[in-house]
Amino acid sequence: LAICPHLKRIIGLKEALPIPSLERSRVPANWKALLLHLLALASIYAVMLLRWGYEFGRNDQMQTLAYAKMLANPDLYPLDAYLRGIHANLPNERYFFSWLLSPFAGNLPLVSILGHALFALIFLHFLWKISARFIDHEPMRWLVPLLLFVPLYGVNLGGNELYYNSFFVSNVVKTIGLAGLWFFITNRYFAAFGLFAI
Repeated sequence: LAICPHLKRIIGLKEALPIPSLERSRVPANWKALLLHLLALASIYAVMLLRWGYEFGRNDQMQTLAYAKMLANPDLYPLDAYLRGIHANLPNERYFFSWLLSPFAGNLPLVSILGHALFALIFLHFLWKISARFIDHEPMRWLVPLLLFVPLYGVNLGGNELYYNSFFVSNVVKTIGLAGLWFFITNRYFAAFGLFAI
C-alpha cells in the first residue's frame, strides 16, 4: 500500500476517504492564501494609485468615452468631426472598446474606475505569476511590480507604459497579452494563442 498511495482508495478502504471537517468557521488554508494574495495585489495597486493617481476623461478617454456615449445615443455630438469621421469608417481602432462601454454610458465614471481596478489587479496577478517562474524568493516576486510601476515608470521603449492611470483599451489589451504570455511560457499554447488572437 505504501508503493501506491491511491490503492486504498481504489480498493475502497474507508481511511482513504476524506473526512469532512466539523470546524466550518475556520477559513481553509487555500482560502487564506487566496485572500493574502488578493490583499498583496490590492496593496500594490493602492501604492500605484497613491504615486500616479487616477485620471478620468483625459488622454484616450476623451475619444472612447464620447464615442461610447454617441453609440448609446446616436443623436449626441452631431457636429463632432472626429467622432462622426471615425464612425463613418467601421471598423475602427476605437469602435470595439467604445461599443463595450456604450451600455454603461450613463455610468462611465463608475465603470471606468471599476474596470481600471479589475484589469490592474489581473495584470498584477499575471505579472506575479510570470515573476514566480524566474524568482524563487517570494518577497522578491512582489518587488517586481513595485519596481516596474513606481521608480521605473516612464523608463520604456517608445513611450508606451505597461500601466496607465486611466481606463482605456490599452489596459485591457496589455492584461490579455500578459495572460497570454503566462500561458505561453507554461506551454499552454492553445490558450496563449487564443488570447493573443483577441
